[in-house]
Amino acid sequence: KGIYIFDLGQNIAGFVRVKINGRKTDKIVLRFGEMLNDQGNLYTENIRMARATDNYFTKGERDEIWEPYFTYHGFRYIELSGYPEEPDQDMITGIVLHSDIPIAGSFECSNEKINKLYENIFWSQRANFMDIPTDCPQRDERLGWTADAVDFIRTASFNMDTTSFYTKWLRDLNDVQEENGAYTAIAPKPELGVGPLYSGAGGFSDSGIITPYSLYKLYGDTLVLKRYYENMVKFMNYLEENEFKRPGNGYGDWLSVDADTPQELIDAAFFAFDTKLMVDISYLLNKTDEAERYKNLYGKIKRKFMESFVNKDGSLKSGTQTAYAISLYFNLLDEETAKKSSKFLIEDIERRDWHVSSGFIGLTYLFPVLTKFGRSDIVYKLLLNESFPSWINMLNNGATTMWERWDGWKPDKGFFDPLMNSFNHTSLGVIGEWFYSGIGGIIPEEPGFKKIIIKPSVGGGLNYARVSYFSIYGKIISEWKIEDDTVSLEVRIPINTSAKLLIPKIAGKKNINKPYKAELVNKNGEYFIFNIGSGVYNFVYKI
Repeated sequence: KGIYIFDLGQNIAGFVRVKINGRKTDKIVLRFGEMLNDQGNLYTENIRMARATDNYFTKGERDEIWEPYFTYHGFRYIELSGYPEEPDQDMITGIVLHSDIPIAGSFECSNEKINKLYENIFWSQRANFMDIPTDCPQRDERLGWTADAVDFIRTASFNMDTTSFYTKWLRDLNDVQEENGAYTAIAPKPELGVGPLYSGAGGFSDSGIITPYSLYKLYGDTLVLKRYYENMVKFMNYLEENEFKRPGNGYGDWLSVDADTPQELIDAAFFAFDTKLMVDISYLLNKTDEAERYKNLYGKIKRKFMESFVNKDGSLKSGTQTAYAISLYFNLLDEETAKKSSKFLIEDIERRDWHVSSGFIGLTYLFPVLTKFGRSDIVYKLLLNESFPSWINMLNNGATTMWERWDGWKPDKGFFDPLMNSFNHTSLGVIGEWFYSGIGGIIPEEPGFKKIIIKPSVGGGLNYARVSYFSIYGKIISEWKIEDDTVSLEVRIPINTSAKLLIPKIAGKKNINKPYKAELVNKNGEYFIFNIGSGVYNFVYKI
């Protein structure tokens, strides 16, 4: 009695604006939560020690409006108490907060659930890009976990122009680099009882190298590479001292589903990947001697990785999806072994009835690996699967943002353990990158999208998709539609850039209706490859 629940219909980070018309009372209390329990009451167990409560003493003035200035919450539902009469619906207005980051991308397709998933990813990015890339906006945490930040960077940067945002966060990360060279698991590093904190942890601390390199690939800017090169070298020295097994326990493949990947394999794989990136970075900065040293080191790590973790038949001794995904994405296997390993990866996915088992570490690499080996059809199966664990299963259970875990709430079991159960988290949103690079096929051939690859994954249960990305050179658009057995593809390439457009050979050269300016330059392999300059191009072909 005297308690009212308001539903915004959308999980957000922000606060509420309260409008009261001439009613004086001692105090009204506003409490915030992401979910309701089975009785329809506010569910707050998962926010742990966060108070998530606003108290306001009203003045009794007409059209009195109040909102807080020094706090924000993560919530969809508001519980109002202390108000002596039934409130009007317009008494509460939700105000969304996030860092002011320009929107760069857009996506729509013929499947409304996939469109909703895209919206959910965007909402979670808004809620968690609050000065730093946080893990969640609602509970007593809101921390810059490094794995969350780096796993999501490609999706985040297609959605929004993140160059300034991540550049600022890199300053935070390098400010708290430890004396031994290790990067921390959280940046900025809090003086709080959050933990355990494993500095140097595989898949987490590697963000000190992967993040600036990702910014270079996306925006073509070498400034962050120059600024933090010595920090990266210091981290590499730390890795070389510890080789395959880093100090501390690490976090493993966080929140994987019945698939434990050994920390030693994760540590080794990321050590190799860091070294591979340092080869590129050193050459870019004209540090030839360092580049050659890292090149030799990469070869040694790769050989040791093959000896330690790969069986003769191409399978991995830890046959998890994450083990295969990071090994293949990081190019740790020779060409013949990689082909064999990709088949073992696909067998695991099929054995799990087309479900993912990867946690935070491997999931971001799974989709580009499947696409690389010509199995975008499997990505579509994972994407469109509606049974647990899957993205659409999450949507069907009422999600309006991305959950921290697949089983945050299930109809048969209710809520998961509230100690770690956020309903607004970016990590499972890493599939969003594939909406751009897979469905739309927008891929940078050169850093900053000076040269572009357009290689859309047409079909997969969709009959229409329109994807755009505003690069530093201008807007890139890839739009396709299927009618009967005919694909209509429209591509827009910005000024001062060029692109290679790939059309599957299954179409047949005679069945491709192309613009006269599109030059066929390669017909080897599985694709016809066309060179196109800036402008708008329309292709029509049979499938």
